[in-house]
Order: sequence, then structure tokens, then C-alpha cells
Amino acid sequence: TVTPASRDFGADLLLEAEDGWSIAVQAKRYEKAVGLEAVQQVAASVPYYGVNEGWVVTNSSYTDSAYELAEPNQVRLIARMELEQLLKEAGFKR
Repeated sequence: TVTPASRDFGADLLLEAEDGWSIAVQAKRYEKAVGLEAVQQVAASVPYYGVNEGWVVTNSSYTDSAYELAEPNQVRLIARMELEQLLKEAGFKR
């Protein structure tokens, strides 16, 4: 599910597997490294939407502070190289 463009409460997408496991995703298309604000946003969206976990996905990389905040908040950070690998495994072709 795509959340509203404004007042999305920290998530751009809400994903749910057939078994009910759910994920709030904050997507960041950046030229620079993504900072801790994105982690804060998705961490806040997890209890708001009642999902199991939060992810931040980017076409870029992350700052050290983003990694530092993500770990205790159980937020998964998916940077460009991992995103490319996930897309390849899913059969996406350029």
C-alpha cells in the first residue's frame, strides 16, 4: 500500500506478506548519504501503523549516525548495492 504523499507518518509504503508479517518502508532517492532523520521517521511509523518492522531503502548510502540509530530501533537499512541485489533476485532487468 502506498501511503499519502503528505502526512504519511514516516512511511512511504506498507508491505504485508501472505503470513501477515508487515513492514513500513521509507524510500529515499538521494545523491548524498541518507542521515538519521529517515531512520527516525520509519522508527516512528512502526508503532503508528502497527507493523512488525521498518526499512529505509535508498539508491544511495547511509551516514554513520543513521547506522548507529537504526540498530537499537531494529530498522533495516537497504543501500544501493543491496537494493540492486534484491531486484536482481526478484528478476528485475535493467
